[in-house]
Amino acid sequence: MENPRHSTYEVKSFDQLKVLSNNLRVKILNLYDDWVPRTNKQIADALQLPPSKVHYHVRELERVGLLQLVETRQSGGVVEKYYLPIAMTIKIEWDDVQENQEAKVLKKQVKDAAMDDFWESYRRAHEAAIANLSLPGSEDIPEESRKKFTESLGFAHLTHEEYAELRSEMRAMLERWYEKGIQREGTKAYRLFWTMFQDNHELK
Repeated sequence: MENPRHSTYEVKSFDQLKVLSNNLRVKILNLYDDWVPRTNKQIADALQLPPSKVHYHVRELERVGLLQLVETRQSGGVVEKYYLPIAMTIKIEWDDVQENQEAKVLKKQVKDAAMDDFWESYRRAHEAAIANLSLPGSEDIPEESRKKFTESLGFAHLTHEEYAELRSEMRAMLERWYEKGIQREGTKAYRLFWTMFQDNHELK
């Protein structure tokens, strides 16, 4: 049986989509890049929110099978419940042309929630990288230790065939690193994001 921490789960249920179309629930799932079981209180502490606010959302994720109860512990007369996601990677098929309009709207909400969480993490990482480079003595930090944040922005003029070729190459590269980059001793979690779109000044 495949280890869930190395696995991918594809969302197909309309109910699961509906549950995922909430920013806080996406944030909860994204806490698990270390694959460490957490209680409702630990999730709330990590998000700096009251446990009462988080409890309902954890229950909804569990109800549709995206969070699973993996352990219970007795602590001072209280039963602590520990949760993990159904898989390390949860995917959605974005391009299903046969789905109805309601499903398309939900998928957009899920994508927006995921992007909001990503950009928030991106902003924090970018600010931390700039702050570290501004610290006294930062010039003495080894180069590889300084490169904890990498970004590259640019333009390329492509034919339709070249666009398709580049898209295929980048997707293959990311898939290879998703498979290779499983959590193991000595590793740290990095968020990977790649996008390519037509310049809006040239859209017709």
